[in-house]
Amino acid sequence: MHADRVDATIKANSPDLETGDKSYPGLYQRALTEVMQGLTDEEMEEVEKTKEEWQESGPPIDMRLK
Repeated sequence: MHADRVDATIKANSPDLETGDKSYPGLYQRALTEVMQGLTDEEMEEVEKTKEEWQESGPPIDMRLK
């Protein structure tokens, strides 16, 4: 949902990161945690609602193809 924020956080924290770098998964997890901690209450409610919907019916087809 907030992939743009996660990507911006990764780039801000690791500006020299190259495409395909093996350290990306670890950087992604840290950036995701940072973004999640910075969400407003309304944004967290939206994330929780989407999580529940996806758990029931799975993500939309366009998300599955990514």
